[in-house]
Amino acid sequence: MTILSWKPEYSVGDAEIDDQHQQLFLLVNTLHAAVLGNFSRQRVLEILSDLVQHTEYHFHTEEVKMSEIGYTDLCTHRDQHHNLLRRLKEIETLYFSSDLTLGGELFTFIVGDLLLNHMLHSDKKYAPLINTSRSVAEWTSNER
Repeated sequence: MTILSWKPEYSVGDAEIDDQHQQLFLLVNTLHAAVLGNFSRQRVLEILSDLVQHTEYHFHTEEVKMSEIGYTDLCTHRDQHHNLLRRLKEIETLYFSSDLTLGGELFTFIVGDLLLNHMLHSDKKYAPLINTSRSVAEWTSNER
């Protein structure tokens, strides 16, 4: 069962970031299917760990790109990443220690806060700058 489907309006206009966002969607759908399918605790933990690792890698990629384009709200965005990743790692740790079962609260956080809210609001703020930066760079390289 798919709980998230990629839509073109989710794009920030950067192929690498969009690919990473789509990979996050895939991992969330895989995790959801594993939880609903009563997969082993070990398999669910592996998928959750993959989600944490990919999220961390994705946030780093975004922050590097934002720095390269001189995004003025980078500090705030980095703080959001830090808080989201901290919460995701807490969930992973609690699940690993058997103090947590994965259910509605987890998916509300992942789907609501981590993906849709952050991606559709915070990430969309830098999208015009990435596109403008790329357009200027392409124009400059074509003029040479």
